[in-house]
Amino acid sequence: MRDGLRQCFVRQRKPRLCPRCGKRTMAGILYKDRVRDNFSDDECEKLFTGELVIGGRCIRTESRASDVGYAKWMCRSCGCEVYAEKHMSTRLTAGSG
Repeated sequence: MRDGLRQCFVRQRKPRLCPRCGKRTMAGILYKDRVRDNFSDDECEKLFTGELVIGGRCIRTESRASDVGYAKWMCRSCGCEVYAEKHMSTRLTAGSG
């Protein structure tokens, strides 16, 4: 059960349905600080309509503390994060298959 929660989802495009819960609530992730960063009018509108969410995590390799990739999309229902295939390191994608 725990392995399913930690599963890394990688897709070429934004998925229509969440790979974990199956709902149509996928949104792009906006990596900004709510207090320090200013939001454009377009970003505010997309946050209000649910096209964007603030947050996300970074995958780190276990051997080194170097960044591998940031999630690109997140499900607004369950919090599942999906990573863009073109932004992932070849080391991570080769090992996940």
